[in-house]
Amino acid sequence: MEIASFLAKAKLKNFEDAMRYIKHLEYKRISDARDPLLVFKEKRGTCSSKHAALKLVAEHLGLNDIQLCLCLFKMNARNTPEIKNVLNISGIDHIPEAHSFLKREDRIIDITFPYKDNVLPLEDILSIRVVTVNQLINDKQRIHREYLKSWIDENKTEMSLNELWKIREACILALSNS
Repeated sequence: MEIASFLAKAKLKNFEDAMRYIKHLEYKRISDARDPLLVFKEKRGTCSSKHAALKLVAEHLGLNDIQLCLCLFKMNARNTPEIKNVLNISGIDHIPEAHSFLKREDRIIDITFPYKDNVLPLEDILSIRVVTVNQLINDKQRIHREYLKSWIDENKTEMSLNELWKIREACILALSNS
């Protein structure tokens, strides 16, 4: 199904309608991360799938000034309270996490969670890059894992990449269950 059909079926007339609609969908992974339009069909999504779907809507509507961004940030109990127990059990105070959002001029648009406005504190952002939907889908995990490898080396931690990734997955599960 194409974007116009999804918008018509959900009675979404413009970008702002689509933004509100997607924001209020459940935070949960879609069945196939390579198809962000599943956000409309499955009525759920994570930061990547929700923002990728909304970027596709923006492109469909000719809104070329909206950028899709991928950042790495220090996910901790202060900016993501839902993961506090996972971090405490793991014995770390933060974990680098890849996060996506949209940017229009100087305004960050983050529709990840239905229950809060997600604006990351600037001091927690490690890097930001503008990406395409395809780059987000195909490269996000690789970029994230490469960053985690360097983080392990820089912090001289005893944890392996696989152990750190398991902690990260536990954090995402905690977010999905909140």
